[in-house]
Amino acid sequence: AAGNGVEGIGESSVRALAKLEQVLPNRLRRRVGALGAFTVPMLRGQDASAVDPALLTELAGACRDAERLRFAYRTHGGEASRRTVEPHRLVCTERRWYLVAWDVEREDWRTFRADRITPTPP
Repeated sequence: AAGNGVEGIGESSVRALAKLEQVLPNRLRRRVGALGAFTVPMLRGQDASAVDPALLTELAGACRDAERLRFAYRTHGGEASRRTVEPHRLVCTERRWYLVAWDVEREDWRTFRADRITPTPP
């Protein structure tokens, strides 16, 4: 969470990880420490957009409950569209969050960048 583009929780995540490492057995603490010390995230630069945790929570809940979801979506080119989907999973890669979902109107699987989603009330 500290490095995956979730808005406002980076510092809290680092503090929680530090507390967790203190209570781990020495063998595991060394393994976790090595992973943290020798892992470098590949970033595309500073253009990666942080996502509101409330949106991620809403998307995850819709995935869990197998609920249809309606939202406004802004494409890479800035075009706006309305989507109705059956959400399947959230994916995080290179500091970007994506929703994988079945697009009801297009009758196909799609991926949507979470920072371009604006949910609409049911």
